[in-house]
Amino acid sequence: MRPRYLAAFGPDRALDTIRQRTRAGRAPCLDLAQRLRAPGLRIWAHQSLPLLTLPGHAGSLLGSLFNRRTHSPVEGISDDLADRISRTKGDVLLENYWGRYLLFLSLGPGRHLVLRDPSGSIPAYHSRSGEMHLYACDFDTSGMSALVDAEPDPGFVAQAVAFPFLRSARTGIAAVRELLPGERRTDSDGTAAIDQAWTPWAYANRDDAFQSFDAAAAALRAEVLSVVPRHAGSAGRTALELSGGLDSSIVAMSLSRGGADFCSVTFATSSPDGDERPYARQVAEAAEVPLDEIGAAEGPLDLSPRAAPSLRPGPSPALQPLHRAFARYGRDKGIDTFVTGAGGDNVFCFLTTAAPALDAWRALGIRQGIATLRDLSEICNCTLWTAARFAGRKLNRPPRPPYWPRELDFLGADAADIRCDGHPWLEAPRGTPVGKREHVRAILHVRHFLDAPNWESDAWFVHPLLAQPLLELCLRVPTWMWTREGRDRAVARSAFAPLLPPEILNRRSKGRLESVFLKAFAANRPHLLDLLSGGRLEAMGLLDRQSVELYLAAPGEPQDQRYFRIFELAAVELWLRSWRR
Repeated sequence: MRPRYLAAFGPDRALDTIRQRTRAGRAPCLDLAQRLRAPGLRIWAHQSLPLLTLPGHAGSLLGSLFNRRTHSPVEGISDDLADRISRTKGDVLLENYWGRYLLFLSLGPGRHLVLRDPSGSIPAYHSRSGEMHLYACDFDTSGMSALVDAEPDPGFVAQAVAFPFLRSARTGIAAVRELLPGERRTDSDGTAAIDQAWTPWAYANRDDAFQSFDAAAAALRAEVLSVVPRHAGSAGRTALELSGGLDSSIVAMSLSRGGADFCSVTFATSSPDGDERPYARQVAEAAEVPLDEIGAAEGPLDLSPRAAPSLRPGPSPALQPLHRAFARYGRDKGIDTFVTGAGGDNVFCFLTTAAPALDAWRALGIRQGIATLRDLSEICNCTLWTAARFAGRKLNRPPRPPYWPRELDFLGADAADIRCDGHPWLEAPRGTPVGKREHVRAILHVRHFLDAPNWESDAWFVHPLLAQPLLELCLRVPTWMWTREGRDRAVARSAFAPLLPPEILNRRSKGRLESVFLKAFAANRPHLLDLLSGGRLEAMGLLDRQSVELYLAAPGEPQDQRYFRIFELAAVELWLRSWRR
């Protein structure tokens, strides 16, 4: 079950009207039970979501918490810990604990604090309603939609099409802001302060970075084996999305070694490009876990807008066959939580640029720089000279704001003037190695995909490789160590060499779903043209209709991957049309 909740700070007389207002607004949140009633604070949440109250304080921790040293679950908050949480404004949680949680704390009349853990496992959105501050998992199912006037934000739309995959705090509803992973919001008498209580740069530039490859691998193995089973834990039935790639295989072995009760499921296409069943079967056998095999759900894509607007556009329509298949499997098997290895490429620093060689040269000299260039050339299947040429270009082209690529395909002429809101994780401290900038940017990039809702399913999708201890440890590993001996994610491969089947450990290929996406594109060209031509994006001056029509009218199979871009623009267009204005 997805983590569903609504928390509200404000005068008690206003808070006591929320239930009546959501009922009058017919908000679909009436199954949420009131879990906390304290002076100036109310929390409604689904019963499946753990809640730890702070004795002696008007506050609670919504979600799961673990001790940093022992990784044991925290079953209750002591008086002493509650006092330290209040006194440090949650810093004690970030330093001595970890988990998937939100901290809600009333600091007195007109003052409150909210902290989101660095994994970002539980969504957190903020808005105002009169005298009240509202925090919710989403806009519609939480009840926020009945309490907040919703207006689309044109600036958000412009940024969404010009800077895709950048998930900033801005949402598509002007009155709602996301509290980002690791952020803390403190409000005092209407004056809000948002700070980075946790930032990746505190670990990417640490003096205690790993000096030894073997030490990094040993530390990673121990941490993953301990953290993953706990972060992935669920009170309901759990299924692992098992592709047979390195990352999901590491999660499978960690869950198995941790004694987790789970099944596994793999998605296979009818063509070889996305059929990873032989790999998934090997891992399932090694982990001694049952494996189910599913294929794409049949049926046309749904290119109609949702009945009610959401905070952001939904996932690419091209993913619907995959989402439908997992949703159907989840319903048939009664799955409450899907665990994935998603984010592993990003956390385990799978970079295909010359940046790690520049980091190695800067830290250890030209000899290590050349060795890393040789490793990168093997990973990227290019010559050493080609890798060196790219390194030279990067060396002479220092990064400049906003450190995020602009995408202009199919956009109007004015798109080049759209400004990027940015993200606090993009503001690297002076002197940060270029490879570490790219490592952090990769971790930020994946959040766009992990946080996009699968509206077909009510299950909670959990990504344990993004747990706080794993983020911190991997950020302390120098980028060149991840490319050792010409192997991507080399530290992770070495860490799990004793546990994984050799075919998985040495695997270089990745399963791809192009056949599914191309089939969907071919079947829906006329519908995509009808959707985008004369639509809201064009009316806003953001879409170049001629280039879209030319691309969709081209005969045969696309010769490039810009059809993914067409699907992404379709998702934004559908979101705009959900406003029905």
